[in-house]
Amino acid sequence: MGLGKQFKYIRARKNFTLEMAATGITTTNALAAFEAGKKDMPLEKMQELLLRMGVSLRQFANISDRLSQTSQDARTHIHELYLARDTAKLADLFSNPIPVAAGDEVLAFLDHMLIAGKYYDLTGKQLCTDEEVENLTTMLLENLSWDEAELDVLFWTLRLMNDNRVFMLSREVLNITESLRDWNFALYGAAWRSVLEGLAVLVERNSNFASTLMRQIDMVEPMAEVLIANRSTYMFLKAIMVVQKEDTEGNRELVADVYRHILPLHSTELEDNLRKINVRTLNLEL
Repeated sequence: MGLGKQFKYIRARKNFTLEMAATGITTTNALAAFEAGKKDMPLEKMQELLLRMGVSLRQFANISDRLSQTSQDARTHIHELYLARDTAKLADLFSNPIPVAAGDEVLAFLDHMLIAGKYYDLTGKQLCTDEEVENLTTMLLENLSWDEAELDVLFWTLRLMNDNRVFMLSREVLNITESLRDWNFALYGAAWRSVLEGLAVLVERNSNFASTLMRQIDMVEPMAEVLIANRSTYMFLKAIMVVQKEDTEGNRELVADVYRHILPLHSTELEDNLRKINVRTLNLEL
């Protein structure tokens, strides 16, 4: 969670509106832009804003650390249950979430939907309602900045969304990838991971949006060469789309050839992911 989002979280917990917090210190537009991650806030103004709400810089740092750790701990626990394929505990955690304090609802909802996405990946069954999926989609589309937690939730919930929503969110994340490359490479990698998962979903559904998203990907700066898994996935999806357009032995061999080229990497996760995509699309003998 970025500083702006952490500030917004505390402001909500303190029941301060944007106007109440900003008046006499900065503009509401500047504060809104800071909370959205679009602009920085000078340290002296940041201190004034916090003091108005009765929070020191030290307290803010401690709260920020605790928020980040709590969110990370929750996601780690959910991922451990996923790796253990413990669908019963995932379903129980979804149905009986841990109570949260006022102001923590957004983080709790993201965890809630992360569980739903991982459960769906394991079982093909939808725990959440269509309304919850739409609420998540709306929340993410209104996002002006992204953190790793939000990109992780997006990655795991794309299969719960319709083609239009998958395309729109993948495009939104694609549009920020280059801006992340130089200052937050981990976030840059997470963004590309989500974009390619969106493309995979559309390719698996043989959606008309797949070729549109592919064209838009080809128009942006190519992903960094160190993102080998992402680049390999992209080439694999491209090969599958060629077969979907013209199913010939030569084109099928192209898919198998891309797969064979990733074997020397000895990446079990990448191999499993490509095999999964293959089963969901062409079901070729690789």
